[in-house]
Amino acid sequence: MDSVMLKMSSFSMLVFVGAVISTAGALLGAWGALKASSARAEFEHKLGVKSEETAEQSNKIAQKNAEIAELNQQIAATLSGGDNYSYVQIAPPVQNSNVCEVYLINRGAYPVYDVSVDIQDVERFLELSRSAPPTSSGIQMGQFLSGASTVFPPRTVGPRKSIALGLLQFPDSDAKTYKAYNVDLAARNCTVGQEIRFRRVDGAWKTAVKTWILHDIDKRSETKYEVDPEFPRDANGKPQW
Repeated sequence: MDSVMLKMSSFSMLVFVGAVISTAGALLGAWGALKASSARAEFEHKLGVKSEETAEQSNKIAQKNAEIAELNQQIAATLSGGDNYSYVQIAPPVQNSNVCEVYLINRGAYPVYDVSVDIQDVERFLELSRSAPPTSSGIQMGQFLSGASTVFPPRTVGPRKSIALGLLQFPDSDAKTYKAYNVDLAARNCTVGQEIRFRRVDGAWKTAVKTWILHDIDKRSETKYEVDPEFPRDANGKPQW
């Protein structure tokens, strides 16, 4: 009997020890899994922080590159004139004067370099064309017709600046009511053409100006109009050039 009880006690002890070992193994496994999960979470957190830092650095680099590109563009525009242009403004005579003042204007943010100006008196050009001697030489004809032009030497106009070029003769007769000029400008970065027209309305000269610009930098062209409200117009509301 005692022998049987001893065997049962030994078996129970073995079962208990096995259960303890099994439980301990399970706990160790769970602890290992928890530790691995914690380590992975910490790794992923650090990786996320690193990714955010990398993204922030990338954004800073991209922003700095954009600033450098903009600065380079500004430097290039300062050296070339960019997409700025200059144009001529002819101020009509006042009171009994028979001359008008001529200005070269730059409204842009960069200088416009080496601007040459050729102002053609349209009426005088037509007179010379009608009286031109017969010739097959384009050079001779050009020299003859140049008598209708007033040419100003190249000069540079600073940003948002104007330069007084000189004076032009204007009709000195009160009977005249119309005056027309065509203007050609050539600069380092663009070519500009203008049609400037004056009409006398109630004793005062009114102005209409058409300006077209060809930009050398991108071959882009544009046309602009400046017309006094009182300048005569046709039935369609267009200026009478």
